Amino acid sequence: RIAEQRPENPVSPGGVTVPNWLKDELRTSLGDERTDLWLGARAVLAPLGLRIRASRTTRAAFLAAARAARPDAEIQPGGVGSESVIVAKGGDPRTLPGYGEGHFVVQEEGAQVCAELIGVRAGEQILDACAGRGNKALFFLERVGPTGSVRALDLHPRKLEQLEAEADRLGISRENL
Repeated sequence: RIAEQRPENPVSPGGVTVPNWLKDELRTSLGDERTDLWLGARAVLAPLGLRIRASRTTRAAFLAAARAARPDAEIQPGGVGSESVIVAKGGDPRTLPGYGEGHFVVQEEGAQVCAELIGVRAGEQILDACAGRGNKALFFLERVGPTGSVRALDLHPRKLEQLEAEADRLGISRENL
């Protein structure tokens, strides 16, 4: 319903355009002040999460190279582990140093935490039943190594089409995928 009612000119003063019926429902549910806060927060672009691949580079080396290449961007260590990086105002991540060499994966910190908490070990057989585009599945594949395997499934198979191309970019063998 929201997509059907998208205005021809999607720019609004707060940076977020929603149909009037949705604004009315939000105001009824949340009140004026909380609705304005919510809509205002939606106008702020979320930072981009990256997972640095320790097999290819270090987080310190990536941070130095990325900051040199993008001095106007905000590039900081993430808060969920030694491989996490947060990038704000950095533009297209495919243009960051190391992308073509597979030094990092675009992956928000919540997904990184989930993947780490599972504690995948070498030789295990893993089923990622809601794989989406497969970033966690590729993380698991790196962890299980050549003696393990990962099966990636998703309700929407088109999402998985990106998985093989991403494995190739990262230099991860698809033999056990």
